[in-house]
Amino acid sequence: MIGLWLAAAMAPLGVAGAQALVGLAPDVSSVPVRRVLTWLAPLAVLPVAVLGLVAPGGSAVEVSWLLVGTTFSLDHVGRALLVMTAMLYGLALLMVARSADERATALSGLLLLCFTANAGVFVAADVVTLYLCFTVMSLVGYALVIHDRSSQARRAGRIYLILAVTGEAAVLVAAMLAVFSGGLRLADTPAAVAGTEHTELIVALLWVGFGIKAGVIPLHVWLPLAHPAAPTPASAVLSGAMITAGLAGWLRMLPLGEVSMTAWGLVFIGTGLAGAYLAVLAGVVQRTAKAALAYSSVSQMGLLSVVVGAGLLVPDLAGLLAATAVVYAAHHGLVKAALFFGVGLWGYHGAGPAKWVVLAGMAVAGLALAGWPFTSGYLAKYATKDALAGITPAGVGLDSLLVLVGTGSTLLVARALWLLRDTSAQDRRWGPTLTGWLGLIGSSIPFLLWAARLGPEVTLPGWSDPSAWWSQGWPVLLGVGLVAVVLTLRRVPRASRTLARPRVEVPPGDVVVLEERAAALLADRVGRLVEVLTRGYRGAGRLLQRIPSPAGWVNVAEQHLAVWRTSGTALLGMVAVLLMLVWWGR
Repeated sequence: MIGLWLAAAMAPLGVAGAQALVGLAPDVSSVPVRRVLTWLAPLAVLPVAVLGLVAPGGSAVEVSWLLVGTTFSLDHVGRALLVMTAMLYGLALLMVARSADERATALSGLLLLCFTANAGVFVAADVVTLYLCFTVMSLVGYALVIHDRSSQARRAGRIYLILAVTGEAAVLVAAMLAVFSGGLRLADTPAAVAGTEHTELIVALLWVGFGIKAGVIPLHVWLPLAHPAAPTPASAVLSGAMITAGLAGWLRMLPLGEVSMTAWGLVFIGTGLAGAYLAVLAGVVQRTAKAALAYSSVSQMGLLSVVVGAGLLVPDLAGLLAATAVVYAAHHGLVKAALFFGVGLWGYHGAGPAKWVVLAGMAVAGLALAGWPFTSGYLAKYATKDALAGITPAGVGLDSLLVLVGTGSTLLVARALWLLRDTSAQDRRWGPTLTGWLGLIGSSIPFLLWAARLGPEVTLPGWSDPSAWWSQGWPVLLGVGLVAVVLTLRRVPRASRTLARPRVEVPPGDVVVLEERAAALLADRVGRLVEVLTRGYRGAGRLLQRIPSPAGWVNVAEQHLAVWRTSGTALLGMVAVLLMLVWWGR
């Protein structure tokens, strides 16, 4: 089993290292080697997938000489997310290999580095390794965001980097406090955090640090900017696997199951509910498909934030809620990445007969995201609502508060599909990327059934239960009905003009755009104030010009100090004064 762990780590790092070395060669003869390495890159994730599927529960490996003793292990939280991550990065690397990107080798290498760190977050068994992998993943993610080097990508990269560094700093301080409290091993961290006098501070830092990566409101602003700017393969792994690292950090380090934290539970639940619904309002007025899907990610991660908050409220249910969150995150990662991949595949096949296959695949993934019966979303959302049943903060059941999330998902997917009309498309032949994408969509149900059996018992609905069909289906039907109403109104001239140019527009990044405008306005006002003050003191400035300037005195002193004897004497005098102060301080 040690050999499998070693292969899982060295395969992606080895291919990425070879790509970096070949990339340094300036001659044309290296081009075929680059192409071969780019085509080999998808195979580099296979050892990780095999490790997650066949390694026995509790399998672990320790590298005692690295850091403070680096440890990796497999448990029910990391196993499902690890396999999901391998599937998504594998398809992303395949799409890169099939693309016409001139810098495909660089993008492939960055994805491999990001994949290694992303997978490390899910299998890390100590706090130091978790932080190291989380940091590397975040920094490499910046390179993915700015890969296209456009002005849009650079702006998104700046905002992403600011928030990423802020999040890493928060996680670092929380990690240090947890380790000092005896929580070096992640298995001991929740109890250590619960038993220290800094519990509230650590939870606050973890909410910020991992919440930025998870896209929880109001820390979500990088998501709607980064996803449209990044290449499609990078967008898919950002929304499917990387944001799930934030959830994994919460489940590993928060004092879930150890102590009841009502105030912070309500913070997680309140911000989660805000994200679940406000993101829908912002997403349905977006002008690009990837931006609408990015707001869908904010909405879905808001639901997961509610689940984590419920675990802080009710410690006795923390184990079940954590397992449910993993199952839901695995479902969301697969289908959301499938939707982002679908946007890229539409660009390849949208002008040919394969466009109907792409549309059908995206429709299936969209229905799964919304929770339509007989999809992976049907299983995941039923399990989530069942786990939340009976938890009633402020006298309102959480399961009832989340019932319309499926309606919002339906509206956002419909908006994304509608916006594909304005996307330029080609007519490429059927290739392995399209086949792999259909396989990813088709594997969502068996994968979810497997993931649900890994940890504590997660309740899944029966396939022949009409009541479950209706409870999961009517929010989707409501969303479809709203879409039908909008499409009908488009035929009315006046209503059509209003819908074509909605009065309320939310730019991608919403809050951060307002902050940028406020900063620009403040800078303009300050500039005008400085100009007024300058004019007011202009007369006084003329008077001061007649008085010998202090700068002139400084110049005279510098000329004297330039002489060796004078400067040497001054230096000796300063040393003497310092020695006297040191002696006096004794």
